[in-house]
Amino acid sequence: MADGLYCCQAVVRTCHLFDSRYVLTIKEGRQPTTWEETLALLPWHRQNRLRLLLGQGGQAGQQDFRWVENVMLGEHQTNVILQGEITNQPSATLYAYITNFDNLTPQRVTTVVNSGGRERHLIEDTFNTQKNNGIGLEHVFCANATASKNYYTMMQVAHILWTLTYRGCLRRLYDWARRATALALAQAVWEGLRACRLPSDLPPLGQLRFSSA
Repeated sequence: MADGLYCCQAVVRTCHLFDSRYVLTIKEGRQPTTWEETLALLPWHRQNRLRLLLGQGGQAGQQDFRWVENVMLGEHQTNVILQGEITNQPSATLYAYITNFDNLTPQRVTTVVNSGGRERHLIEDTFNTQKNNGIGLEHVFCANATASKNYYTMMQVAHILWTLTYRGCLRRLYDWARRATALALAQAVWEGLRACRLPSDLPPLGQLRFSSA
């Protein structure tokens, strides 16, 4: 699974070479020939459609799927799936994917999209949290490869610990925590640590190393 940056002939060629399955986001303008061919072929494949209602009786919105198989992307054939989603917020979003999962049926299409393509958005949401919600991930840390890897490893550990604290402890145990945003809770915890210093007799910090033997 990958975003639109990787929707290109080189990635598709590599997946074919190693007999790997792929689900890649495609955006209008990224592969204009593939996109235009898909739109041209849609009227000829009117049977390739599915509508799912979200919530009881569709009260939460609906999803519409359309798909076309054997569309050219460079020298390779691929399959294109379009998913339109309307929610009651209200908002309307179009998702589009290319995939080499073939023999597409309505059930297979929903599995490829909802258990494949849409899962990538969970990764994107994590990156967005780290970049824009106060954690401090920025491209400036890529100036030195080793330093950026070390920094990001520590950030990932911190993010995992905070997610466990926020969702697994605070929001689960305390009603007041469920009414606060993650950022507000993080700031409250930080101020609490500043006000209540750790005891001076704690064991010294150290390293835990594992032998390869």
